[in-house]
Amino acid sequence: MRTSETTSELIKAMIEAAPEISSIGKSKQAYGYKYATLDSLIDMLRAVLPKHGLWFIQMPTRTGDKSTLSTMVIHSSGEWIEDTIEMTDTELQGKANDTQKIGASITYYRRYALSAIFGVSADEDVDGNVNNIQRPAAKPQTQSRPTEAKPQAQQKKDPTPY
Repeated sequence: MRTSETTSELIKAMIEAAPEISSIGKSKQAYGYKYATLDSLIDMLRAVLPKHGLWFIQMPTRTGDKSTLSTMVIHSSGEWIEDTIEMTDTELQGKANDTQKIGASITYYRRYALSAIFGVSADEDVDGNVNNIQRPAAKPQTQSRPTEAKPQAQQKKDPTPY
């Protein structure tokens, strides 16, 4: 992540805007899950961000076979934050040409970048539905928690979260 020399005004504005940033309806469905469209996300942000002197710029770039998306959040003070992510081309069902695949990737990454920056849930949480995930074996706990004089054999171990 890159930032302007100072970010105090930008961060203050983002904190003030946060309570107004709302969930958006997941009105589209594809590949077995529901998601909010980029349009609905931008419409919601358009109603909130300018009131706080905030906006964003997203610029897709392609050099050779590498595509990236830079997202910059700007504040009326001139402060900014920016990050860039390398995009992969989205596989589309049916007959899609390379330009359509690139366009689908841009839309997908724009939605994810804006959602992440502004804390918006734009997709169903489906990571628990993925089958056949190989997870590492749980490590034994090496630190014990302070307890209230229970014998060691009666203590229950906390499960290790993934």
